[in-house]
Amino acid sequence: MFKGAMPRIAAFCGALAALAGTAVAQQQQAPARSELTLCNKTGQNIDIAVVYMDASNGRWTLSAWHKRTPGQCASFGSVRRGLFYYHAKNERGAVWPSNDNTDRRYCVPSTAVRRDMASACGQGEATRPFRGRMIESDKYTFSFS
Repeated sequence: MFKGAMPRIAAFCGALAALAGTAVAQQQQAPARSELTLCNKTGQNIDIAVVYMDASNGRWTLSAWHKRTPGQCASFGSVRRGLFYYHAKNERGAVWPSNDNTDRRYCVPSTAVRRDMASACGQGEATRPFRGRMIESDKYTFSFS
């Protein structure tokens, strides 16, 4: 009655183990992502630049300029969990972070751009102060105030 069942059970268990191993390997290979939302809690329009690890290619990327009106929250998009850096400016010349709260300085053009990080400033670019924040959840909201 059970004479031919053992090889089939062993094959079934082997197949289950292989599937489980493949699923674990895929989870380990795919970087955790987070949906980043940027909010303007100030009374003026702001322009935001973000340096982040691109979730699709694993490269540090600069994305500038993202406009936010007073009170506006909008999705920036999907980024790899971990560290990201921000810089913002308003029409009156105020900047976030202030120079005394700077973690890094990055080259940023005056026009909108999305590109891999450059090792040196290009023509028309200026170094600007950036501050880092850690993302550790599926959704992360950062507010400028």
